[in-house]
Amino acid sequence: MNKVDESKLEYAAREFMKFLENESIPLDIDDFSKGSEEIFEKEESYFRNGGFKLFSMLTLAFMQMGIIEEGEN
Repeated sequence: MNKVDESKLEYAAREFMKFLENESIPLDIDDFSKGSEEIFEKEESYFRNGGFKLFSMLTLAFMQMGIIEEGEN
């Protein structure tokens, strides 16, 4: 449990933002319901085609709580 540090949170946030950008999913921290639905539908599509792809939205939760803030990097 004690393996999470600032650099890992920064990496997770960068990967989260990169994923949203690559998938053309807008980030609305206050109402991410449409984004969540898009991500779920994409995961279901991969699964129906014999694949398996999951995306954790823990970073979004941290952003909503103010633990991670979007910066200039």
